[in-house]
Amino acid sequence: MLNLPARLAERDRPVRVGLVGAGLFGTKFADQLERVDGMTLVAVADLDPERARATYDEAGVGDPIAEVDTVAAADLAIDGDE
Repeated sequence: MLNLPARLAERDRPVRVGLVGAGLFGTKFADQLERVDGMTLVAVADLDPERARATYDEAGVGDPIAEVDTVAAADLAIDGDE
């Protein structure tokens, strides 16, 4: 675990993270996550789709957003992100 930021930055491909819960904590976590070299936010799940969208936008990911309502559709949307 020591020197984790340096090890993440050395990766050829970032660690892809999905976030469950777009409340205050989740939103702030997403914002910080996008500042870490070697990690990127690929999905946000919340009971309120608008709140999930706002969290994703606030993090500054910049990728197109796909709203889905099944696990299979989420897998397809995330895999298309590669």
